[in-house]
Amino acid sequence: MKLYEVPERKQVKIRIVEDSKHKAPPVHREFEEKEILTFSHVDGMYSVCFDKDDKLVHLFAGTEVEIVK
Repeated sequence: MKLYEVPERKQVKIRIVEDSKHKAPPVHREFEEKEILTFSHVDGMYSVCFDKDDKLVHLFAGTEVEIVK
């Protein structure tokens, strides 16, 4: 599913399931395929997520992801 289709609930874990190169703003770090993030919400073209270190990251809203149980 696309990231923008993930329900906006508290603490939803998602896994990136595609090559995510160029899926972040230009000054942002690159994401790894299969990386797990905590999704918060979509804010325009990008989302508000947190990585394993609880750092804020912005993943492109059209990225293919899956929900992690």
